[in-house]
Amino acid sequence: MQLPYSSRRNIRAGEDDDGEFEVHSHGDVDDIGDVSAILQYKAYDDVVKIALLAGVKLPTGKDDSKDGDEVLEADLQPGTGSWDLFAGVAITKNFEDFSLHSDILYKYNNTGVDGSELGDVFTYNAAISYKLFEHKHDHMLHRLEEEKDLGYTV
Repeated sequence: MQLPYSSRRNIRAGEDDDGEFEVHSHGDVDDIGDVSAILQYKAYDDVVKIALLAGVKLPTGKDDSKDGDEVLEADLQPGTGSWDLFAGVAITKNFEDFSLHSDILYKYNNTGVDGSELGDVFTYNAAISYKLFEHKHDHMLHRLEEEKDLGYTV
């Protein structure tokens, strides 16, 4: 789940004022954005791990922020006013001391507030993880099993 907080400072926008173009300041916009939830299904878990991703973005963020009496443009709002869908795949390959990770995710954006169309989004990521320290477990159950194997009575 993702619940973003949007903070835009010193918003300025070009406007046509009777044939003369000017830049107007619209102040700041701070608010919570739209909630996203992405589910992951492990489709394959062997030498390479593959997971399928699917999700939805809900129009929970504020989409009527104003500068005085004027409602700001849709792309300046914390919320979009649209229900959007996610689909993708994530891949992981583990080695002895490190692992490689990669994912691609496509977000289909529906029509939002005031008929806005913000466009679809395609993202891709890659990462390398390296194990710096060996993690050792010292569980009571392991000690009891070792004592049992050595012939101690428990």
